[in-house]
Amino acid sequence: ATKPPPRPRQLTESLSQQTMAQRSKRRDLLCAAISAALGIWAFVQCQIETKEMMEPVMDYCVNGAAASKGKGPLQLAGFDAMPYEGRLGGTFVCLITQFIYRLTQNTPAGFITWTTTIIASIPLGMLMSLESGRSGAKGPVLYPTIIGLFAQFLGISVSFPVIWVPSYLLLGGSRTGAVPALRPYAAVYILPPIVALTYLAFNLDPASYQWTLTAGILGGPLLPLLSLLLWRFKPKAADAVTPPDVSRGAIASSNCYLLVSIVSFAMWGTVLRAITSEYGLSSDAMKAGMWFNADPAVKFMVIDAVVLFAGALAYVASVDPIDAVAAVLISPIIGPGASVGLMLWGHERLRDGKVKAAERVAAEQQQLSKKKK
Repeated sequence: ATKPPPRPRQLTESLSQQTMAQRSKRRDLLCAAISAALGIWAFVQCQIETKEMMEPVMDYCVNGAAASKGKGPLQLAGFDAMPYEGRLGGTFVCLITQFIYRLTQNTPAGFITWTTTIIASIPLGMLMSLESGRSGAKGPVLYPTIIGLFAQFLGISVSFPVIWVPSYLLLGGSRTGAVPALRPYAAVYILPPIVALTYLAFNLDPASYQWTLTAGILGGPLLPLLSLLLWRFKPKAADAVTPPDVSRGAIASSNCYLLVSIVSFAMWGTVLRAITSEYGLSSDAMKAGMWFNADPAVKFMVIDAVVLFAGALAYVASVDPIDAVAAVLISPIIGPGASVGLMLWGHERLRDGKVKAAERVAAEQQQLSKKKK
Protein backbone atom coordinates (compact mmCIF):
# COMPACT_ATOMS: atom_id res chain seq x y z
CA ALA A 1 0.00 0.00 0.00
CA THR A 2 1.28 3.41 -0.93
CA LYS A 3 1.57 6.12 1.71
CA PRO A 4 -1.00 8.93 1.48
CA PRO A 5 0.42 12.26 0.31
CA PRO A 6 1.22 14.70 3.10
CA ARG A 7 -1.53 17.06 4.09
CA PRO A 8 -1.02 20.79 3.45
CA ARG A 9 -0.58 21.47 7.17
CA GLN A 10 2.00 18.70 7.56
CA LEU A 11 3.86 19.96 4.50
CA THR A 12 3.86 23.53 5.84
CA GLU A 13 5.18 22.37 9.25
CA SER A 14 7.92 20.31 7.59
CA LEU A 15 9.04 23.23 5.42
CA SER A 16 8.97 25.54 8.44
CA GLN A 17 11.17 23.16 10.43
CA GLN A 18 13.63 22.87 7.55
CA THR A 19 13.82 26.65 7.23
CA MET A 20 14.41 27.07 10.97
CA ALA A 21 17.15 24.41 10.89
CA GLN A 22 18.88 26.19 8.00
CA ARG A 23 18.68 29.52 9.79
CA SER A 24 20.10 27.91 12.93
CA LYS A 25 23.05 26.46 11.01
CA ARG A 26 23.79 29.81 9.38
CA ARG A 27 23.56 31.55 12.75
CA ASP A 28 25.89 28.99 14.33
CA LEU A 29 28.42 29.50 11.55
CA LEU A 30 28.23 33.29 11.85
CA CYS A 31 28.56 33.24 15.66
CA ALA A 32 31.48 30.80 15.48
CA ALA A 33 33.27 32.94 12.87
CA ILE A 34 32.80 36.17 14.83
CA SER A 35 33.93 34.53 18.07
CA ALA A 36 37.04 32.99 16.50
CA ALA A 37 37.98 36.24 14.72
CA LEU A 38 37.72 38.20 17.98
CA GLY A 39 39.83 35.63 19.83
CA ILE A 40 42.55 35.69 17.17
CA TRP A 41 42.54 39.49 17.25
CA ALA A 42 42.86 39.40 21.05
CA PHE A 43 45.86 37.08 20.86
CA VAL A 44 47.67 39.29 18.34
CA GLN A 45 46.80 42.54 20.12
CA CYS A 46 47.89 41.21 23.52
CA GLN A 47 51.28 40.28 22.08
CA ILE A 48 51.66 43.78 20.66
CA GLU A 49 50.67 45.51 23.89
CA THR A 50 52.90 43.40 26.17
CA LYS A 51 55.92 42.74 23.93
CA GLU A 52 58.25 45.22 25.61
CA MET A 53 57.08 44.21 29.07
CA MET A 54 57.41 40.47 28.53
CA GLU A 55 60.82 40.38 26.83
CA PRO A 56 62.82 40.98 30.05
CA VAL A 57 60.40 38.75 31.95
CA MET A 58 60.99 35.92 29.48
CA ASP A 59 64.73 36.43 29.76
CA TYR A 60 64.51 36.36 33.55
CA CYS A 61 62.27 33.29 33.76
CA VAL A 62 64.22 31.30 31.18
CA ASN A 63 67.77 32.34 32.09
CA GLY A 64 67.97 34.17 35.41
CA ALA A 65 65.15 32.93 37.65
CA ALA A 66 67.40 30.89 39.91
CA ALA A 67 69.09 34.04 41.18
CA SER A 68 65.99 35.31 42.98
CA LYS A 69 64.62 32.17 44.62
CA GLY A 70 64.08 32.79 48.29
CA LYS A 71 65.58 36.30 48.14
CA GLY A 72 62.51 38.44 47.49
CA PRO A 73 62.18 40.99 44.68
CA LEU A 74 65.20 41.73 42.53
CA GLN A 75 65.50 44.75 40.28
CA LEU A 76 66.26 43.13 36.94
CA ALA A 77 65.96 44.65 33.47
CA GLY A 78 63.73 47.43 34.74
CA PHE A 79 61.21 45.40 36.73
CA ASP A 80 60.89 43.70 40.10
CA ALA A 81 61.52 40.00 39.54
CA MET A 82 59.56 38.01 42.09
CA PRO A 83 60.36 34.53 43.38
CA TYR A 84 57.97 31.86 42.19
CA GLU A 85 56.92 28.32 43.13
CA GLY A 86 58.44 26.28 40.32
CA ARG A 87 56.83 23.05 41.51
CA LEU A 88 53.48 24.42 40.35
CA GLY A 89 54.51 24.70 36.71
CA GLY A 90 58.13 25.66 36.13
CA THR A 91 58.91 28.49 33.73
CA PHE A 92 55.28 29.21 32.95
CA VAL A 93 54.46 29.80 36.62
CA CYS A 94 57.44 32.13 36.76
CA LEU A 95 55.94 34.16 33.90
CA ILE A 96 52.45 34.30 35.35
CA THR A 97 53.77 35.18 38.81
CA GLN A 98 55.57 38.22 37.39
CA PHE A 99 52.44 39.16 35.45
CA ILE A 100 50.12 38.97 38.46
CA TYR A 101 52.65 40.87 40.55
CA ARG A 102 52.63 43.61 37.91
CA LEU A 103 48.85 43.84 38.21
CA THR A 104 49.03 44.12 42.00
CA GLN A 105 51.46 47.03 41.62
CA ASN A 106 49.06 48.84 39.29
CA THR A 107 45.94 48.89 41.40
CA PRO A 108 43.10 49.61 41.27
CA ALA A 109 43.27 49.17 37.49
CA GLY A 110 44.98 45.80 37.86
CA PHE A 111 42.39 44.60 40.35
CA ILE A 112 39.49 45.92 38.27
CA THR A 113 40.57 44.30 35.01
CA TRP A 114 41.68 40.97 36.48
CA THR A 115 38.55 40.61 38.60
CA THR A 116 36.30 41.57 35.69
CA THR A 117 37.89 38.82 33.60
CA ILE A 118 37.36 36.33 36.42
CA ILE A 119 33.74 37.47 36.75
CA ALA A 120 33.12 36.97 33.03
CA SER A 121 34.77 33.54 33.12
CA ILE A 122 32.78 32.09 36.03
CA PRO A 123 29.54 31.21 34.16
CA LEU A 124 31.60 30.11 31.14
CA GLY A 125 33.54 27.67 33.28
CA MET A 126 30.21 26.24 34.39
CA LEU A 127 29.02 26.13 30.79
CA MET A 128 32.07 24.18 29.62
CA SER A 129 31.85 21.80 32.58
CA LEU A 130 28.18 21.02 31.90
CA GLU A 131 28.26 20.79 28.11
CA SER A 132 31.21 18.39 28.26
CA GLY A 133 28.93 16.06 30.20
CA ARG A 134 25.83 16.36 28.04
CA SER A 135 24.79 13.18 26.25
CA GLY A 136 25.43 13.36 22.52
CA ALA A 137 28.31 15.84 22.81
CA LYS A 138 31.50 15.06 20.92
CA GLY A 139 34.76 16.63 19.85
CA PRO A 140 36.82 19.19 21.81
CA VAL A 141 33.88 20.22 24.00
CA LEU A 142 34.34 16.91 25.84
CA TYR A 143 37.66 18.08 27.27
CA PRO A 144 37.20 21.18 29.45
CA THR A 145 40.44 20.47 31.31
CA ILE A 146 42.49 20.77 28.12
CA ILE A 147 40.65 23.94 27.12
CA GLY A 148 41.27 25.28 30.63
CA LEU A 149 44.99 24.61 30.25
CA PHE A 150 44.96 26.47 26.95
CA ALA A 151 43.24 29.32 28.81
CA GLN A 152 46.12 29.50 31.27
CA PHE A 153 48.82 29.36 28.60
CA LEU A 154 47.23 31.43 25.81
CA GLY A 155 44.64 33.47 27.71
CA ILE A 156 40.99 32.71 28.22
CA SER A 157 40.12 35.34 25.60
CA VAL A 158 41.76 32.99 23.09
CA SER A 159 40.78 29.53 24.31
CA PHE A 160 37.06 30.17 24.80
CA PRO A 161 36.27 32.22 21.66
CA VAL A 162 38.69 30.43 19.31
CA ILE A 163 38.50 26.84 20.54
CA TRP A 164 35.37 26.21 22.59
CA VAL A 165 32.69 28.28 20.84
CA PRO A 166 33.44 27.03 17.28
CA SER A 167 33.90 23.48 18.59
CA TYR A 168 30.52 23.55 20.28
CA LEU A 169 28.63 25.22 17.44
CA LEU A 170 30.22 23.38 14.52
CA LEU A 171 31.89 20.18 15.71
CA GLY A 172 29.92 18.50 18.43
CA GLY A 173 27.83 20.47 20.89
CA SER A 174 24.56 18.83 21.88
CA ARG A 175 21.44 20.95 22.33
CA THR A 176 19.08 18.08 23.08
CA GLY A 177 20.96 15.71 25.37
CA ALA A 178 20.82 15.36 29.14
CA VAL A 179 23.36 16.41 31.78
CA PRO A 180 23.72 14.08 34.81
CA ALA A 181 21.76 15.72 37.60
CA LEU A 182 24.72 15.71 40.03
CA ARG A 183 27.27 17.09 37.58
CA PRO A 184 26.25 20.78 37.89
CA TYR A 185 26.50 20.65 41.68
CA ALA A 186 29.89 18.95 41.42
CA ALA A 187 31.09 21.67 39.02
CA VAL A 188 30.26 24.39 41.57
CA TYR A 189 33.13 23.24 43.81
CA ILE A 190 35.61 24.93 41.44
CA LEU A 191 34.06 28.32 42.24
CA PRO A 192 35.28 28.92 45.86
CA PRO A 193 39.01 28.47 45.03
CA ILE A 194 38.79 30.95 42.15
CA VAL A 195 37.09 33.59 44.29
CA ALA A 196 39.40 33.04 47.28
CA LEU A 197 42.60 33.09 45.21
CA THR A 198 41.55 36.30 43.45
CA TYR A 199 40.98 37.97 46.81
CA LEU A 200 44.29 36.74 48.22
CA ALA A 201 46.31 37.78 45.15
CA PHE A 202 45.38 41.43 45.70
CA ASN A 203 45.44 41.46 49.51
CA LEU A 204 48.44 39.39 50.58
CA ASP A 205 51.93 40.84 50.82
CA PRO A 206 53.70 39.99 47.52
CA ALA A 207 56.90 39.45 49.48
CA SER A 208 55.34 36.53 51.37
CA TYR A 209 55.47 32.89 50.34
CA GLN A 210 51.68 32.75 50.73
CA TRP A 211 51.33 35.28 47.92
CA THR A 212 53.85 33.39 45.76
CA LEU A 213 51.85 30.20 46.25
CA THR A 214 48.58 32.00 45.51
CA ALA A 215 49.89 33.48 42.25
CA GLY A 216 51.26 30.11 41.14
CA ILE A 217 47.97 28.34 41.73
CA LEU A 218 45.78 31.11 40.31
CA GLY A 219 47.67 31.42 37.04
CA GLY A 220 49.23 27.98 36.72
CA PRO A 221 47.99 24.62 35.44
CA LEU A 222 46.77 23.30 38.80
CA LEU A 223 43.42 25.13 38.79
CA PRO A 224 42.13 23.70 35.45
CA LEU A 225 43.09 20.20 36.60
CA LEU A 226 40.37 20.36 39.26
CA SER A 227 37.81 19.76 36.51
CA LEU A 228 39.18 16.23 36.06
CA LEU A 229 36.98 15.19 38.98
CA LEU A 230 33.93 15.74 36.76
CA TRP A 231 34.79 12.60 34.82
CA ARG A 232 33.06 10.69 37.63
CA PHE A 233 29.74 12.13 36.44
CA LYS A 234 29.44 10.68 32.96
CA PRO A 235 26.32 11.11 30.82
CA LYS A 236 24.08 8.36 29.53
CA ALA A 237 24.34 7.23 25.95
CA ALA A 238 22.31 9.53 23.69
CA ASP A 239 19.87 6.77 22.73
CA ALA A 240 19.26 5.87 26.38
CA VAL A 241 18.25 9.36 27.53
CA THR A 242 14.63 9.86 28.62
CA PRO A 243 12.70 13.16 28.90
CA PRO A 244 12.88 13.03 32.73
CA ASP A 245 16.68 12.78 32.43
CA VAL A 246 16.76 15.95 30.35
CA SER A 247 14.41 17.70 32.76
CA ARG A 248 16.38 16.77 35.89
CA GLY A 249 19.64 17.87 34.30
CA ALA A 250 18.13 21.16 33.15
CA ILE A 251 16.75 21.96 36.61
CA ALA A 252 20.10 21.19 38.28
CA SER A 253 21.95 23.24 35.66
CA SER A 254 19.62 26.21 36.04
CA ASN A 255 20.06 26.15 39.82
CA CYS A 256 23.84 26.28 39.46
CA TYR A 257 23.76 29.00 36.81
CA LEU A 258 21.66 31.07 39.19
CA LEU A 259 24.20 30.47 41.96
CA VAL A 260 27.19 31.52 39.86
CA SER A 261 25.23 34.57 38.69
CA ILE A 262 24.73 35.65 42.30
CA VAL A 263 28.43 35.18 43.08
CA SER A 264 29.43 37.05 39.92
CA PHE A 265 27.08 39.90 40.81
CA ALA A 266 28.57 40.16 44.30
CA MET A 267 32.09 40.31 42.82
CA TRP A 268 30.93 42.94 40.33
CA GLY A 269 29.91 45.07 43.30
CA THR A 270 33.54 45.15 44.48
CA VAL A 271 34.64 46.17 40.97
CA LEU A 272 32.11 48.99 40.79
CA ARG A 273 33.21 50.22 44.22
CA ALA A 274 36.85 50.26 43.09
CA ILE A 275 35.94 52.09 39.88
CA THR A 276 33.87 54.79 41.58
CA SER A 277 36.38 55.33 44.40
CA GLU A 278 39.27 55.79 41.94
CA TYR A 279 37.67 57.37 38.88
CA GLY A 280 34.33 58.65 40.15
CA LEU A 281 31.86 59.02 37.31
CA SER A 282 34.44 60.29 34.83
CA SER A 283 34.68 58.08 31.77
CA ASP A 284 37.77 60.01 30.64
CA ALA A 285 39.59 59.24 33.88
CA MET A 286 38.65 55.58 33.61
CA LYS A 287 39.84 55.37 29.98
CA ALA A 288 43.13 56.99 30.91
CA GLY A 289 43.67 54.80 33.97
CA MET A 290 42.79 51.50 32.30
CA TRP A 291 44.00 52.06 28.75
CA PHE A 292 45.72 55.21 27.50
CA ASN A 293 48.05 55.60 30.49
CA ALA A 294 47.79 52.03 31.73
CA ASP A 295 50.50 49.47 32.35
CA PRO A 296 50.80 46.83 29.58
CA ALA A 297 49.58 44.13 31.98
CA VAL A 298 46.41 46.13 32.59
CA LYS A 299 45.87 46.58 28.84
CA PHE A 300 46.26 42.83 28.40
CA MET A 301 43.52 42.22 30.94
CA VAL A 302 41.22 44.82 29.35
CA ILE A 303 41.47 42.95 26.04
CA ASP A 304 41.00 39.64 27.85
CA ALA A 305 37.82 40.77 29.61
CA VAL A 306 36.21 42.47 26.61
CA VAL A 307 36.87 39.66 24.13
CA LEU A 308 35.89 36.95 26.62
CA PHE A 309 32.55 38.69 27.17
CA ALA A 310 32.13 39.04 23.39
CA GLY A 311 32.79 35.31 22.98
CA ALA A 312 30.17 34.58 25.62
CA LEU A 313 27.70 36.79 23.76
CA ALA A 314 28.44 34.89 20.53
CA TYR A 315 27.45 31.65 22.23
CA VAL A 316 24.31 33.19 23.75
CA ALA A 317 23.36 34.67 20.38
CA SER A 318 23.61 31.23 18.78
CA VAL A 319 20.75 30.17 21.04
CA ASP A 320 18.77 33.42 20.88
CA PRO A 321 20.11 36.77 19.58
CA ILE A 322 17.61 38.65 21.73
CA ASP A 323 19.19 37.13 24.83
CA ALA A 324 22.60 38.41 23.71
CA VAL A 325 21.20 41.93 23.35
CA ALA A 326 19.58 41.65 26.78
CA ALA A 327 22.88 40.52 28.31
CA VAL A 328 24.66 43.55 26.88
CA LEU A 329 22.01 45.94 28.18
CA ILE A 330 22.03 44.66 31.76
CA SER A 331 25.78 43.99 32.01
CA PRO A 332 26.77 47.49 33.24
CA ILE A 333 24.40 47.05 36.19
CA ILE A 334 24.90 43.43 37.22
CA GLY A 335 28.20 42.68 35.50
CA PRO A 336 29.30 40.52 32.56
CA GLY A 337 29.21 37.29 34.55
CA ALA A 338 25.74 37.66 36.02
CA SER A 339 24.27 38.91 32.73
CA VAL A 340 25.50 35.87 30.82
CA GLY A 341 24.75 33.54 33.73
CA LEU A 342 21.12 34.65 33.82
CA MET A 343 20.77 33.98 30.09
CA LEU A 344 22.19 30.48 30.59
CA TRP A 345 19.80 30.00 33.50
CA GLY A 346 16.92 30.98 31.23
CA HIS A 347 18.06 28.56 28.52
CA GLU A 348 17.97 25.66 30.98
CA ARG A 349 14.56 26.67 32.35
CA LEU A 350 13.30 26.80 28.77
CA ARG A 351 14.77 23.36 28.09
CA ASP A 352 12.92 21.97 31.11
CA GLY A 353 9.72 23.73 30.04
CA LYS A 354 9.86 22.26 26.55
CA VAL A 355 10.34 18.75 27.89
CA LYS A 356 7.43 19.05 30.28
CA ALA A 357 5.22 20.59 27.59
CA ALA A 358 6.03 17.70 25.24
CA GLU A 359 5.23 15.22 28.01
CA ARG A 360 1.85 16.90 28.61
CA VAL A 361 1.01 16.80 24.90
CA ALA A 362 1.98 13.14 24.72
CA ALA A 363 -0.16 12.33 27.75
CA GLU A 364 -3.15 14.19 26.28
CA GLN A 365 -2.80 12.38 22.97
CA GLN A 366 -2.62 9.07 24.78
CA GLN A 367 -5.81 9.87 26.68
CA LEU A 368 -7.57 10.87 23.46
CA SER A 369 -6.54 7.66 21.74
CA LYS A 370 -7.87 5.64 24.69
CA LYS A 371 -11.23 7.48 24.52
CA LYS A 372 -11.54 6.77 20.79
CA LYS A 373 -10.98 3.08 21.45
